Amino acid sequence: MPDIRDILQLKPIDTEICGYQVRILRPTLADLVDAIRVNQADPVEAKCWMLVRHLRTRDGEQVFPDIASASLAPARFAAECVAEIERLYNEGSD
Repeated sequence: MPDIRDILQLKPIDTEICGYQVRILRPTLADLVDAIRVNQADPVEAKCWMLVRHLRTRDGEQVFPDIASASLAPARFAAECVAEIERLYNEGSD
């Protein structure tokens, strides 16, 4: 279980997904507002938006610069990343 301080300080998560080392940024309140807006407009685009907004290399560089490039990500990799990102949106609510 993550430390509450890590959650409140928005400490990124370093993890491995499909053999790739990635960093996932924890969501802010502004991210939540944007995610709700994007999801209402286009749920498929919302998944790509999550990859653009939250997925980084371990060096902190953005993996996907825009929604168009995120939409070309390998399906399994994207699905696992999105699942991890969505988990962070619910973090601390249990």
